[in-house]
Amino acid sequence: MNSEIVESFAQIARDKNIDKDVLSGIIREIFMGMIRKHYFTDENFSVIVNMDKGDIQILQEVEVVEDVFSDVDEISLADARKLDPDVQLGDITVRIIQLHEFGRRLVMQAKQSLNQKIRELEKDHIFNEYTAQIGEIVVGDVYQKGKSWMLVNHNKVELFMPKDEQIGKENPKKGETIRAVIKGVMRLADFKEEEMRKKREDRSGRGGERIRKENYNNDPVIIISRADNKFLARLFEIEVPEIYDGIVQIKSIARQPGERAKIAVESNDDRIDAVGACVGMKGTRIHSIVKELSNENIDVVLYSSDPRTFISKSLAPAKVLKVEVDEKNKYAKVYVQTDQVKLAIGREGQNIKLASSLTGYELDVIREFKPTGDDDVDIMEFTEFETDFLQLLVDAGYDTARKVMQVNPEDIAAETGAPYTKVNDLIAAIEYEFKEEDDN
Repeated sequence: MNSEIVESFAQIARDKNIDKDVLSGIIREIFMGMIRKHYFTDENFSVIVNMDKGDIQILQEVEVVEDVFSDVDEISLADARKLDPDVQLGDITVRIIQLHEFGRRLVMQAKQSLNQKIRELEKDHIFNEYTAQIGEIVVGDVYQKGKSWMLVNHNKVELFMPKDEQIGKENPKKGETIRAVIKGVMRLADFKEEEMRKKREDRSGRGGERIRKENYNNDPVIIISRADNKFLARLFEIEVPEIYDGIVQIKSIARQPGERAKIAVESNDDRIDAVGACVGMKGTRIHSIVKELSNENIDVVLYSSDPRTFISKSLAPAKVLKVEVDEKNKYAKVYVQTDQVKLAIGREGQNIKLASSLTGYELDVIREFKPTGDDDVDIMEFTEFETDFLQLLVDAGYDTARKVMQVNPEDIAAETGAPYTKVNDLIAAIEYEFKEEDDN
């Protein structure tokens, strides 16, 4: 029975990658506890665990006496001579205690305690193993999905990907293999508390009360992400040897996962073109990354320590005329030709938001006019407004900025059928641009 217990837990230790010496110490501790429960002391007992032979010995030092008053530390001469024929009265001898002597209940409790200890060891091992891998890419299979989460199996360990760490337009099927970066590792109680705090803040703008952590076990929660900037950085390290070797350095990243990203790079070797290294011959390197990220459009930007140059490059594909920088307040005015305004701002402001995140500056795009007269501007040059809206004004005779300024917005809206709020926004834009012209 002893050997069966040792072998069963030795097999668990091998499966869970638990050190044999650690397991041996746990077994010894559990059995000493069983001894204390049965004999109310452990002073003259010892437990020897031999993991290699698969054996446990529980030893009891006892004195050979004629009349036994306590079975804790005494043994009769007759019983002692069954163990050692040469033993005499007054000698100290050692007897081996068999597990069945403790009774079925205590033995079952010991087994349960061992199982519990091993589960805790396994949890600690997983926690420490994945904590050491934070920031690294793992490959796993999707095996369960919910509305706001996904579970991924990696080496028989469950990894958790929340909705906000997924690429929105992706919908991997069960069993599909995916790659992701390990973003963090938490204990279940801490994870639940963080989730509750987020929910309460979303609902009321305030943090909620702390949960009762004792209601949750000590399971590790490994959070993985495909939306995190670190995932994009790691993909570049895999595809671009110059980044892996430290010749090309990633300075900053801005992402709208699955849609568009900007990555600023710099070469530590004048002979190496940082942007060219990242893109690869005929775009082979970056194409692999784009494909992995569900065709996320990636702009590789050459980093510059000069904020004007860096900001100008970050707004690509727009062509920038000049940049005025307020370094103290991290603010910059970016001047572009009228036909470049849409490119600079991007669809739904995407380009300028990413450029701002990449550079760390709040950016304001300023239009450089190409006047149609001495002091007027063609209304169609306000390209940040929809063409259909501007055409309504042109059809009604409001084809220049000055003509629009001469009429109340309510009247223009009534005459053209255009929304009053848009007309009002257009007038505000015209006033702002003419003010900029006057200031210059």
